Amino acid sequence: MELISQISSSTAPIPLIKQFVQTIYEHPEANKEALRRLFCALRAKNQRHRANIAVALSQLLAKIRNSLDLDYVYEFSKEVLLQDSTTAENRRSNIALFFAWNAMCRAGIFRNRHDIVEKIIQMIHGISNENECYKTIGYSTLWSVIESTYRNTDEFKSEMFNNLVNEMGPTVTPPHADSFGLWVRIARRYSGLPLKKWAGSPVSQGTFRSLASLLEKTTRALPQIHPVWRALAEVDPNQLIFSTMELWEKKKKPDGYLPMIASIAAFDHLEVQHFIDTLEKRANYYMEINSSKYGELLSEAILQTATKHAKIHKHRLVALSNALLKCVRSTQLGKFLGQLDDGETKELLGLMTEHKFDAFCELLWAQTRRESLEDSSLVTQIFQATMNKIEKEEDRQKLVPFLSHCVDSVAGDGKHWLTLISPESQISGIIISKEEVLYTRSNSILEAAKKIHEIVGLEIHEKAPKHIKDLDSLVDASLHLLKSKCKFCQAIGRSFATCSLQYIDEETLNKFENEPLVMIKALTVENLSAKAIPLLFKKLKLLPHKVVSRPEKIVINITSEGIEEALPALLRMMRETQPKGFHVAVAQMLIDKLDENNRKVIVDQVIEDQIGEFSKSQTDFIPLFIRASFETAHHVLEAMLERLKSDKSQACVRRTRGWFEEISDKYELPLEEMGKVLGELLNFPFDDKKLSDRKKAEDALGWTLGFLSQNINKEIPVDDLQPFLEKFEQSKSRKLVLLCQSLRNPEGVIQEE
Repeated sequence: MELISQISSSTAPIPLIKQFVQTIYEHPEANKEALRRLFCALRAKNQRHRANIAVALSQLLAKIRNSLDLDYVYEFSKEVLLQDSTTAENRRSNIALFFAWNAMCRAGIFRNRHDIVEKIIQMIHGISNENECYKTIGYSTLWSVIESTYRNTDEFKSEMFNNLVNEMGPTVTPPHADSFGLWVRIARRYSGLPLKKWAGSPVSQGTFRSLASLLEKTTRALPQIHPVWRALAEVDPNQLIFSTMELWEKKKKPDGYLPMIASIAAFDHLEVQHFIDTLEKRANYYMEINSSKYGELLSEAILQTATKHAKIHKHRLVALSNALLKCVRSTQLGKFLGQLDDGETKELLGLMTEHKFDAFCELLWAQTRRESLEDSSLVTQIFQATMNKIEKEEDRQKLVPFLSHCVDSVAGDGKHWLTLISPESQISGIIISKEEVLYTRSNSILEAAKKIHEIVGLEIHEKAPKHIKDLDSLVDASLHLLKSKCKFCQAIGRSFATCSLQYIDEETLNKFENEPLVMIKALTVENLSAKAIPLLFKKLKLLPHKVVSRPEKIVINITSEGIEEALPALLRMMRETQPKGFHVAVAQMLIDKLDENNRKVIVDQVIEDQIGEFSKSQTDFIPLFIRASFETAHHVLEAMLERLKSDKSQACVRRTRGWFEEISDKYELPLEEMGKVLGELLNFPFDDKKLSDRKKAEDALGWTLGFLSQNINKEIPVDDLQPFLEKFEQSKSRKLVLLCQSLRNPEGVIQEE
């Protein structure tokens, strides 16, 4: 049954499911136990885990259907899953029951047992209306059960329709959106049923007016799109958008979100031209939603559909891009526009006669995402067109981030991006081979920046730095620009600082201590990286989120001596403040770069520092060393076993347990060694008369049993533990005696569970 847990967590479960189904098929005596475990596994909190188990259950039932007692299977599912008493457990069990019954019906085992299907529908309907939290998933399950059981209208009408009407009463207005969505799907799947007009024409304006109240309540599900809108989109996506726009486009939010919800549901069902027409016709509304708290949700849906159409209809890429520029503002829009080649970009630029400044700004940014920019003069054209669209001072300021981005950018033809913006400014020295080239290039950038300030109309707050002729003047110019109020000037100063790093010393680096982005670059310079690490972490709050959230992009070029200097300081800093993921990632990089001998020296010192700090779990750095290599992990284990011989304190014991768990999870330790460690953790003085000793023994035995249970597949020899259990078996504490009995046969405990 180990396969069930593997199936649950797998990202590619199909091969495991096939293996599991075949194994149970060949051993029919295991059917009941397999079903019980699958039912229980459906209680998982993780949605993907539940889905994996549901697929496994469905395929198993389909394979063994001829040997099943169908009444027993249905009753057995209720027996297993309707026993929990607490609210949280009851909720998970009810959802598991929905998944189980859905899997049964999808396996086709109840296709000729309409009596059981009717019971299932009654149960799901009853549970779904008991609590709001079950409603959406319950009605979705109802539809799945009906669709997978009844293959045509005649079968559904003769076997289930009247009973369903009696149970749910669809002859009047539906009580809520989930009921509405169910009957819409039924009317579409089984044509010719005697249903009310709202079920037959669900996206008409008349239906929407009469059901406005229940549709408006679906905004509570945001950012999730309520399933009723998916059902309506399958009927007629164009009419769906039209009806919702007519009724709710002018309304205040949250009702005003309904056209957005309807659009997101309809996008996947629209043909490419209808999609383009919808974006262009409703551009003002979509642009307004873009500035709301759900703007990202709408932009993501639009871009996903546009990307799908672009792959199928490559000849419509320009038209799609033009429509997107009218109604989407997203960082991901640049990625989409970056697909265009030079010819397509020129064509798009020609279509943008009515677009405003923001649209041109998006196209300008998109050029930085282009993989191949053969005609770099395009950037000049787009920039000039963008300048012509400036209407207010706010627009000029929006160009500053783009200009700052261009300071270090070079086009594919070797031209600097500042030259593309200001063609009169020729910047040489793209490849910096010596200091003199750096100084010449820096002076060219200063001249280009002055012209760009004039072109864009940006205010110059400070005097320009003096002519750069040596390293000192370059550093002075950099510091001068970094103090500027102009973000563009600051970016130039930062660029000068990073370019000078290969020539400066540690003392000069200190002058840039307030610039963490400069320190990030300094990590790549071998003679500066050890000094840069503590300076970087002192100003970590100033780093952009996109840098802090992606520490794997950081490159560190450092010697062993540098690591020995920087790592202890970094660990002390992390111990004093609550470490973040960025701290941990950089520390792990440094530890990984150490050789085994140096790593062992440092880890011994860290162990000494941490034994007395068990309560400060965030300061536990030993797992970083354990992950570095098996040799280091083994050294940690040996050091702790040696320490345990003389130190039986709870701090030492608990640290050892935690590190042992970390090591056994990551590496395959010899079984004899694992048994030795477990024995040493039980090897402490015990006086049954002392309550404190009993508590300590209960804690130790309980942890050991839990560890063996979690690692039952490793078959750790428990015989090695027997000498250590004898003193506890003589205790008058029944709990200790039971724990000892369980430790003698941990497999039996697992089977009972």
